[in-house]
Amino acid sequence: MTTEIKPSDLVCHNVLAIAEVNVDLDLDRVIMGFKNAEYDAAKFNCVRVRDWTQNCTVAIFSSGKLQVTGASNPTDARAALKFVAYRLKTRLGYSEIIFSNLKIDNILATFDIGTRMDLYGISRDPAITCTYMPSQFAAAVVREVKTGVVIDVFASGKMNIKGKDSLERICLGVNELMPLIAKHICERLEDVKDDSEEDESKKIRII
Repeated sequence: MTTEIKPSDLVCHNVLAIAEVNVDLDLDRVIMGFKNAEYDAAKFNCVRVRDWTQNCTVAIFSSGKLQVTGASNPTDARAALKFVAYRLKTRLGYSEIIFSNLKIDNILATFDIGTRMDLYGISRDPAITCTYMPSQFAAAVVREVKTGVVIDVFASGKMNIKGKDSLERICLGVNELMPLIAKHICERLEDVKDDSEEDESKKIRII
């Protein structure tokens, strides 16, 4: 596999990001400033605000920490956090708010290589940092040390990809690993399957 994977080739499913507003917040006061928000002190230590525009949820903590989950890309995650900080500052009177330390903490994306994979071959390849325990998890977990990217490789060729910071950084890690993973494409499995199905059909006809 020689083609480099670009951010547009990945399907991003979830982005977790955090930021700070550098001021203590009264959550009983905060809940009054947002629609589509919930706060139950007995269950959660935060106000949860549903952002329908960015299709994600922002958690607001009394310490001034903000956390967004469910965004479909890093841009939407940043926009949701900045919107909440702006609302806290302009509508709830926290004029001393300073929005800072925005960090994309986790990105979950998927990719399909389009063919079956030999997971045992991947797990035994000395060039690949991999954990494979089929009795516990159906995928070979492959790690790229420099970027911290982790790829769950399934026998079907589908991949769950996790990383931080940006889709571009994730692609750097993926493109380091993909030539090694692609060596274990197992198209023969299709031939074996076809042969077994043919043998089975012959048995049925004989019976």
